[in-house]
Amino acid sequence: TINRPDMWFPVPGGWAGGSYDFIARVGWNPSTIFDESGFPFTKDGADQAGFQPWVPDGVPNPFDQIIKDGTVQVVDKFELVGAYPNPFNPTTTISYALPTAGSVELSVFDISGREVAKLVDGYRDIGVHNVQFDATGLASGVYLYRLNANGNVAVNKMVLMK
Repeated sequence: TINRPDMWFPVPGGWAGGSYDFIARVGWNPSTIFDESGFPFTKDGADQAGFQPWVPDGVPNPFDQIIKDGTVQVVDKFELVGAYPNPFNPTTTISYALPTAGSVELSVFDISGREVAKLVDGYRDIGVHNVQFDATGLASGVYLYRLNANGNVAVNKMVLMK
């Protein structure tokens, strides 16, 4: 997410007035999209052709360079690696491995089957992924976490001890 106060993104003055959607994507467009988000906006008919975008003083420009930090680990099988630490209080990290990119859901359920958290709900690339689960506000006990990705499903348990 790019969230900078007082940052402006111009709409070309030649665009007709009306309703538009601003969509931002992360990934290698168009073949691989990790995630996307957006919002609707309305442009009036006024010509803003001379407007130039700017970034406020003291705020890093998110578009001046692309930083790659880390590598993708290639895996050969779908796996719900597990939660560490387990037992935990109040946070743990759940790891999973994806041999193919695609839509992923990772949810946590209490022992009676009620979903208490949705940790992942979107596109993920191949590789090993780690997600932190914060159980602050939940009661001590056994919780199940379920990974659903590309037609594969895996379930495991973890113990919250306060």
